[in-house]
Amino acid sequence: MPKSDELTRKKLFKYLSEDELKNKLFKCLQGKRYLVVLDGIWRTQFWYEVRSAFPDNSNGSRILITTHIEKMASLANLTPLYHLPALNKDESWELFSKKVFPGGSCPTNLETLGRQILESCKGLPLSIVVLAGILANKENKYKTWANFNSHVYGNCNKQIRELCYFQLPRNMKPCLLYLCVFPKGFEIPVRLLIKLWVAEGFIQHPRNIDPEDVAEDYLEKLIDQGWVQVASRRTDGGAKTCRIHDLVQELCIQRSVVDKFLEVLFSFASTSTTSRRVSLQGPIEPYDRPQNIFEPFDMLQNIFEPFDMLQNTPHFDMLQNTPHFDMLQTTPNFDMHQYTIDNEPYVMHQYTPDTTCVRSLFFFNQDTYGLGPKQWKWVHENFKLGRVLNLGQAHLYSIPTVITKLIHLRYLGIESDALKAIPSSIGKLINLETLNMKGTFLNCLPTEIWKLRCLRNLYVSGPVSLPNDLDPDAEALCNLQVLSTVSPKPQSSLRMNNVRNLGLWFASDESNSEVVDVLKSLHHLHHLQTLKIINCCEYRCLSVSLPSTLTKITLRLVRLKVRRDMRMLGELPNLQILKLQSCLLSKLHVFAGSFPQLQVLKLEN
Repeated sequence: MPKSDELTRKKLFKYLSEDELKNKLFKCLQGKRYLVVLDGIWRTQFWYEVRSAFPDNSNGSRILITTHIEKMASLANLTPLYHLPALNKDESWELFSKKVFPGGSCPTNLETLGRQILESCKGLPLSIVVLAGILANKENKYKTWANFNSHVYGNCNKQIRELCYFQLPRNMKPCLLYLCVFPKGFEIPVRLLIKLWVAEGFIQHPRNIDPEDVAEDYLEKLIDQGWVQVASRRTDGGAKTCRIHDLVQELCIQRSVVDKFLEVLFSFASTSTTSRRVSLQGPIEPYDRPQNIFEPFDMLQNIFEPFDMLQNTPHFDMLQNTPHFDMLQTTPNFDMHQYTIDNEPYVMHQYTPDTTCVRSLFFFNQDTYGLGPKQWKWVHENFKLGRVLNLGQAHLYSIPTVITKLIHLRYLGIESDALKAIPSSIGKLINLETLNMKGTFLNCLPTEIWKLRCLRNLYVSGPVSLPNDLDPDAEALCNLQVLSTVSPKPQSSLRMNNVRNLGLWFASDESNSEVVDVLKSLHHLHHLQTLKIINCCEYRCLSVSLPSTLTKITLRLVRLKVRRDMRMLGELPNLQILKLQSCLLSKLHVFAGSFPQLQVLKLEN
């Protein structure tokens, strides 16, 4: 299947409901013999939610489930369970040695002590990898290892992970804990993570070094020590997405709650919190749900009937699971809204949580209803000192002007494809560093955005038109490092002297001369490293020389004059990655001595 078709299908799947996805999967597997692997399942409810998607074709199809919870495996399994054995001593030592001494071997005077340290890991690969990551960054001296062993020996795996956490440098601990803001199993985009770390103020850097570069170094160290796993890589070999092991996430969540660093909630109003950061991983509906979820209970406000009558209400089963059920059985008159039903999709709360201490708020859901006026009022009143607001894919048509009261925001993320406009008052967010609107389909941005003097990163799905009367002295242009993807005009005057990553999407009716004029204006961008050009069907597109600082170029739907354009691209002295996606060219000409630094050439469609 062509990659463009595959990407289109992935985007379509993204917006399907769970029932639609299950129906599609069922139809795809119907009549076929299949093997499906469900890796790292933690909730028994998950199996009940997905099993209807797998047809029983009576032809030897199998579903393989891996889990740390034996009860989970027992519920879903009709055959004897297979308990994965721990690594034996030799296997443990082999894994440990590869991590501590890559490409080498352990000094003989350390082997006995090293094997003694490994005994505390009980053959669990994750503990071995984390432990090895710590020792790999210590001196290979007997005294150093013996001192470390005195703290580790005899501890169980959980304590080992905690000990290794406390061995981390102080500036890297919040970076690790921050990863549990994402849901379990979530593939975290590395560039997003780095921007969030910077916005939170975690990155300590000298004035002459870019904070994103230091943050990337932090991440590499966490990967090397086994805390973070690389999920996918970029074409240049760097980490594109990452994740953390479920056991590491469990440790991070526990530490975050103890330190009041972060709390994960499953309802918009499920509880009050004293944590600095909140990750909402459930529905957003308690305030503005279309129907009244209290309706079955409203009659209980002045109840005098026997309690047995409650058994006829549709929510009686949920009510039985509440911690106050026994009290309700003996109380003739009560206020139902005082009580909560926790861990259910809709938690009934009459009060608003006290979250004035919250500095970062994340939404991880694809909620149908999105944020209504009451939720925005809540954000405005309880999040005035917020630094990071990630609305995710919460369904939004517009952003109310109350958001401009959040003047301390450094990161604002909106991924709703329903968003139609950004208010001009967004120019009041004077501390905003990153505006991430990937996934939106806006046609234009208010000119006030270009007055944000702290703005460093602006992401839009494109093509967003730049204003014709863009002031070349606009404050945002001085600090902007990422601008992707926009539809420029020659009048826009791309004078963003510090931009490092630029995405350009030309309109179909763009004239040849206009395209050339825009590309000519790039020549003064002395820090430009990454350039993406989309939808350029004129032969003269690349007739002008591009900045010699470029290390990566992506051309999509670009018409190339093979010999001239390939010669021009080949003369770029620092170009390492060249991607040609659905470009109009009959053949490829490469000249001797061209592309001196090229490492990756990717041709698609």
